[in-house]
This record gives sequence, structure tokens and C-alpha cells, in this order.
Amino acid sequence: MDLITVAPFVLIIISSVSVIFAIRKERIAKRQLLLTKSANDKYEKLKSEYQEVSKLFSGNDEFLQNVYETLPKITEILKESCRSEKISVLNFGLDLETVVPWLNNSILPDECFSKVFIEYKALIINPDSDNIKSLIDGESDLKSITVKSRLEEIKKLNFLNIEQVNIEVKSYDIPPVFHGFILNDKHLFLSYTEIINGKLRGGLFPYIYMELDNTSKLNSHYFNMYKSWFSHFWNSSTLVYNLKK
Repeated sequence: MDLITVAPFVLIIISSVSVIFAIRKERIAKRQLLLTKSANDKYEKLKSEYQEVSKLFSGNDEFLQNVYETLPKITEILKESCRSEKISVLNFGLDLETVVPWLNNSILPDECFSKVFIEYKALIINPDSDNIKSLIDGESDLKSITVKSRLEEIKKLNFLNIEQVNIEVKSYDIPPVFHGFILNDKHLFLSYTEIINGKLRGGLFPYIYMELDNTSKLNSHYFNMYKSWFSHFWNSSTLVYNLKK
């Protein structure tokens, strides 16, 4: 077969190979486009999910190491409220070991609070409750003797500098899962308890501080959780001290 006869076959083969490569190239390009689109779709989905999750949180959240960092922060916020007509504190307490000295040394002597109406409602454990007494004392940082001594100290607190005050303390019979404070329905300090070696622990664990933010689902949930459980415990607990003037 001479060169003239072979040439058309060579051209056909070259053309066929070119078509095959072109088809493969197009398929690869389409696959890359699909992969790129898939990656973009995943990115957009993750971005959307992140934006939804980020709505749950507030930029004002703050973590405090323990109650000794928490009480000065509470004092700071309450002092900023001195110009208001009323200060409200809902304290879901444990044994009030640190809270009563704080009231006595940081709040009551301060002239800032002398002209404002102070409403303080506190819950304290009942050390004689069958549900609680086996969980406290011993290795627990909650002590029966502390509960009894703090209740006696509350009765001796000096409220002479405060013109208007309503102090109520109730004891509850169910082991607490959380504890903390809400100030004026706008500031939440929340901490949780743990059971360690069969004993209840709580006072030295971290707190989270939140300022009310109705645009945050998680923030609103924590405020509602605290207030609803405080109300439930309050309505089913026993009044152990009340002072109004």
C-alpha cells in the first residue's frame, strides 16, 4: 500500500483519537464542574448552618472561674443599678456559705444601696431532707453546719442603712442540678453541680455570665430555664426567713 493510499487512514485515526481526547476532556471538565458545584453547595450549607448556630450565642457571654470571681462581678452590676427604683436578686443557692458574708460586707454597708428597694430571694438546701442529707457533709463542699450557721447569720444582718428591703429565704428538699443568680431579670450567673464519689459538689465550679439577649435562642433558653425552675422550687419550698421593711 503506497503513501497516498495510507494517508486517509492515518487522518481518520488521528481524527478519531482527537475526538476521543476531546470527549474525555469534556467529561473531565464536566466532572470538575460538578465537584466544584458540590464543594460550593457544601460550603454554602455549612455557612448557613454556622450562621444559624451562631444565632444561639451572644457576644456578651463571660466565663468566671468560681464563686469568688462571680460575687465581685455581681457587686459591680448591682452598683450600676443603684439609680434604679428596685434591685431584684433571685439566688438559687446551695448552702449560702459565701453569699451571706458577701451581703454583710459588700452590699449592706454600701451607701449606694441605701435609697433603692432591694428584693432578695434565696433558696438554700434543707440538710435534713432524706433526698439531700446523704449527699452532703464528708467529701462534699456543702455542710449541714454551714447551712444552719448561715441561717442564723442572715437573721443578724444589719439592714439599718437600707430604707426598703424584702429578704426571703426558703429551703428545698431536692438535690440541685444547678445554682446561681439572676439580677433584675437581665443578668444571669449560672453554674452546675456534680456528684463526685457519691457526694454533691458545686461551689468551686465555673460560672457562665449572660446578659439578656432576646435575639439569641440559647441565651433566652437559659434565662427561661433558670426562672422557671427557680419559680417551681420556690413554690414548693419552706419559708425559713423573711424580713420586710
